[in-house]
Amino acid sequence: MATDSIPNRGPEVLAATTITWALAVIATGLRVLSRKLKRNRLWLDDWLAIACHHFTVLNQKLTTFLEVPRGFGKHIYDGPPDAAYAWALGLFIGELAYFSGLVLIKWAILAFYWRIFNILHSIRLRIWTLFAIVSAWGLASILVMSLKCQPVDSNWVHQPNSTSEYHSLCNDRSFFYGNVIPNMITDILLIAFPAPYIAKTQLSMARKLGLATISLFRALVVLISAVLFFYTLRMDLTSPDVTWNYVDTSMWSVVEQNLAVVCACLPSLMPLFVLATNGTLCGRSNFARGSIGLSRARNNTVGSQLRTLPKNWKVGTPYRGWVSDFPSGSPQEGRRRYRRVSVFVADREQFGP
Repeated sequence: MATDSIPNRGPEVLAATTITWALAVIATGLRVLSRKLKRNRLWLDDWLAIACHHFTVLNQKLTTFLEVPRGFGKHIYDGPPDAAYAWALGLFIGELAYFSGLVLIKWAILAFYWRIFNILHSIRLRIWTLFAIVSAWGLASILVMSLKCQPVDSNWVHQPNSTSEYHSLCNDRSFFYGNVIPNMITDILLIAFPAPYIAKTQLSMARKLGLATISLFRALVVLISAVLFFYTLRMDLTSPDVTWNYVDTSMWSVVEQNLAVVCACLPSLMPLFVLATNGTLCGRSNFARGSIGLSRARNNTVGSQLRTLPKNWKVGTPYRGWVSDFPSGSPQEGRRRYRRVSVFVADREQFGP
């Protein structure tokens, strides 16, 4: 049979995974650059996003150097003799990397919410609750994936139609349902989570709409999860033609993880958007550019009155100081009537000026 007549979806898999992985690499790099430009140290959410990026690298290497070169994307009878073995080994390692990466990126989003909104005590319990749900889902998925076949090496040693003995502890389709559906639910919760708190921030309406729009970008990840669920429903798990039947689910799993990293990095790129549009990282206010000041003061002028912050002040910690009751530029400016306030500045650069 001529090589050109052999059905091969390998190039399609490589194109989809490589393009989205490149976007994830760029987004992660720009996230770090944004922090450096504003001279802010990397925080927990940044480190979690970077850790997740390592799992996207692992999945891309498995796809590019192990699976596709050994027949993934072709029918099993058109591939090399070790095609099923390469697919099974890549699937086992890739799914562990997939679950670990998704858990880390969801943690990164929750850490971001904590950094921005934790001055509101009502949000802390909700963040911890979501953290527990995501952690339980991730741990359960990893354990089931690791232990569903006994012995463990039968996940990749066992081949279709093989006479070797192994024991499967769960149904594959039930396992797929058990990880795709909770994954979609937690993504929806992460999208809806910040909505009531954005309204409470001391930001202009344009900034609030920008933050809400960025949060809605995660709907793209939910849509991809729905596509993945669709292909899971129609996948033939009984056929030995695994290198062909698993193409869609494997490809969309990698795409989902890559785009999850991109969406998680978007809020941190706002300083670069400001730089691109205004030509400067600085805005109109001299007060902790891009921060959210949630104050216990009687009006919203505290942010404009705190012109500078102490050199030993750390991002993400409450600042308590004396401010004038009269805003800058008012006829009463300069009158010595001060009161003590407590202001929480979440970050200098998250949302621009």
